[in-house]
Amino acid sequence: MHRCLSVVMTNFGTVRTDILHSEIKLSAFRAKRIESYFHWRLTKLDEPKDLDEEEQELAHRWYNEAIIRFIVGYTHFIERDMYRTGFSKLLHYPEFDNAQALAKALSLFENRHGMNLILKECFIKDALQVWIESDLKQFSQGSPDCSVIAIPYYINQKPVGAVGILGPMRLPYREIFGTLKHYSQVVSEVITRNIYKYQISYREPVDLPIELPENQRLLLEKTQSMLLEDKTIEAKGAHTND
Repeated sequence: MHRCLSVVMTNFGTVRTDILHSEIKLSAFRAKRIESYFHWRLTKLDEPKDLDEEEQELAHRWYNEAIIRFIVGYTHFIERDMYRTGFSKLLHYPEFDNAQALAKALSLFENRHGMNLILKECFIKDALQVWIESDLKQFSQGSPDCSVIAIPYYINQKPVGAVGILGPMRLPYREIFGTLKHYSQVVSEVITRNIYKYQISYREPVDLPIELPENQRLLLEKTQSMLLEDKTIEAKGAHTND
């Protein structure tokens, strides 16, 4: 199995790297031809005409894998995939003039694991969620004097990630709710549209029951006792009696 490094860079400064696997070893020349396929799929310019069947199949599979990882990578809430910004904005609120209050809020913001749990809970409940002061104890040490609001976004009406805002307890909640809902709607529409536009393979998650259906269960209390016998011994005994 051979490995290739994929680097996806966006216009807004996000860089994602992934290791893609191939059953064949690629020369620098063939890798460049596959790169031209990526460029064509993203820009719809300069469609490559010289890819052979093997390169075409590998390029198509790699493109789907790299792009879908980039788009829905946040679904799994891996810590390194969390994007955070806006630390300096907290200083604009009078509630954070107190250094201790600011430190508590930042400790939550800087706690990757806690923020992951917050976003994951929002994703699982599939609805806008609000945590204020004591609600945040489960995600951090102590009780930070702040609030967090989060909302999921979707691909084809299936939640695939979440975005959250951290701020003081006194906020224009109605205005923020409206802004976040609009943000979720726009992001969801853009992602879903690009999934179909660029023909990216996306397998929607299926909710399966943990237990088997009743007619497929094998219950111990319904089984019958079995007596294991050595047929060889039985045969020998019968032969001796004769």
